Amino acid sequence: MNHKHLIYALGLTLGLASTPSVVLAQTPDESKPTTVEQPAQDDLEQKLRGILKADGTPVFNDSAISSLKSRDIPLDYAFGLASIIEPSGERLINENIPWFDIYDAYEREVPLNYVKEIAGLTGRNGSGFFFGSIVDYFENGGTVNFAMELISIRDKGGNPIFAGYEVEEYHATGGTIGSVKSLLELEDGHGKMIFDIGGSEITEFLTVGGTLDIARDLTGMKDIEGKSIFESGYELNSFLRAGGSVGQARELFSLKDKKGDPIFSGFGMGRFLEEKGTFDLAKKYSSIESPGERPFFRGLNMAMFESLGGSVAYARLFADLNNQEGIQIFNGSNIWDFTRHGGNLRYARDLINVRDQNGRPIFSNGFDMAWYHEQGGTIQYARDLASLTDDYGNPSLDQRHMSRIQEAGLTLDQVRSVHGVRDSVDDTMLDGLSIYRLAQLGLTPAEINFQDTSKPNAVIIYPTRDWNGAFESEEELALFQSIRGDYDVFVRLADQESDAYRAISRVPSVDLLILGGHGSEKSMSFGETDPLNEEPEKRDERYTLDLSDIELGQYLQGLNPNAVIFLNSCSNAKGGNGENIADFIGKLAGGRKVIAATEIFGAPDVTINQMHPFDVTIMGGLSDNRRDITYRIPN
Repeated sequence: MNHKHLIYALGLTLGLASTPSVVLAQTPDESKPTTVEQPAQDDLEQKLRGILKADGTPVFNDSAISSLKSRDIPLDYAFGLASIIEPSGERLINENIPWFDIYDAYEREVPLNYVKEIAGLTGRNGSGFFFGSIVDYFENGGTVNFAMELISIRDKGGNPIFAGYEVEEYHATGGTIGSVKSLLELEDGHGKMIFDIGGSEITEFLTVGGTLDIARDLTGMKDIEGKSIFESGYELNSFLRAGGSVGQARELFSLKDKKGDPIFSGFGMGRFLEEKGTFDLAKKYSSIESPGERPFFRGLNMAMFESLGGSVAYARLFADLNNQEGIQIFNGSNIWDFTRHGGNLRYARDLINVRDQNGRPIFSNGFDMAWYHEQGGTIQYARDLASLTDDYGNPSLDQRHMSRIQEAGLTLDQVRSVHGVRDSVDDTMLDGLSIYRLAQLGLTPAEINFQDTSKPNAVIIYPTRDWNGAFESEEELALFQSIRGDYDVFVRLADQESDAYRAISRVPSVDLLILGGHGSEKSMSFGETDPLNEEPEKRDERYTLDLSDIELGQYLQGLNPNAVIFLNSCSNAKGGNGENIADFIGKLAGGRKVIAATEIFGAPDVTINQMHPFDVTIMGGLSDNRRDITYRIPN
């Protein structure tokens, strides 16, 4: 035992404060008694052995006790550390090798009473301290008071800025409490705090050389609406990490578009410098004009385009490509995207020359040209698809349809087969989206107009607006094929609720109705964007099924009495037994079975239990918390 540990052990034995002399950050209260009766060593050993893991096995087995004794660690110090429970309910020390954490703390002379105080603190998101960070913190001169004050600093919403484990990281930078408070006063000009993610963002800012003056200078650069071009601590850190200076930022900030707005955002400046961009290069690219107010190049894409072998002269050639209305087809963003996937000027010009009967290019913007090229689309395939026309001689498929057809790997014969189908009721041709989706589903011309055999009948509705591709996933397509094998299917895409009604009424003796759309508790969207993300005042009720659509009942009454209605739409049964769309449809269904989900789900979460009558189980939650979210009416 070395001298300092001998003195420390004597202090414990005599009942003195268990604070190593090296740590002088906090002075014990001398008004409190410092002498306590120490339990006998064998009693302490038994107490240590009595500490159990969740499975009932001892934390301190013979080996752990032996390790403590061989290292001359006082057992009351060991017991004190081992007894500390974090706010999360977990033991502070590692239960698998408890002696190691205790030895580490003792060797570095970490005061037991300090550990007890700091281990009970929680910060952002309820996060406490890791044991290792506590040891490092106190060894490096941290105090309980500093930790408590840092944890007490709140954002505008009253939430702690620092998580417990971030305290040690910040303290190691030499940062002060005052620095944190000053940085938190910085806003983006629209009331949002610049540093609003957490303590690690502030710590990194100091680590990459940030100061309060630098932060003020950079966030003081604002657009014409008064908003800082550096909107967050992350953007400040990225810029400084790329070697940026206030002087460089001012140079890039001086480049403006026709409205007077900066061409560079703070994020763009950081990425530009990461790609070795210079002010001279930025000036050259910013000189490329566009007809509108927006610049041809935003700062983010200049250096990235250059890194692909581009040049200002080459970019100007792309800038000269216009559609029939004289509007530029490309901008700096999609030139970079197009070029990085191997696109070149000749391909772009050839694709622009794929035109309709009025001479208008089918591909009228660089984004879709880049997408089509990325999927491996050829000029000839685009010409072949453009040759499939409607009754007026115009191409049935637009640039988006062609890109999606190429992405799905559909052959020209597959597309032609569906394109040639006319509706058996009104003799109209299918629209471009329906051609793509029905071909993707592999439907034959006979199935598209419904072929009634001895199999039970199913009507399946898909939405026209599928913002996240949920209804085109491999799992969703596999689910459809499983149903198709056991039912005669009639599939239609619904843009409005009336499209769904019309499809339901087309098929006799329906045994299974699947209504697909993006959903919420009180609606199912067909042609609108996701109802969870759309502002209510911007919705059009015709594009959704909601609690006002009582006319749906007359169409549901035409289904077989034992038909099943599956709502392939998220959260339609949220709340259960209440004012939700599932219960609403259940009331209109006249006793027919309705299956829905109480939460968000996708096709991978659906398991078919049986085909006749149709039944599924829907699972929700993450992998570590899977649960049945199926809702059935009647229950």
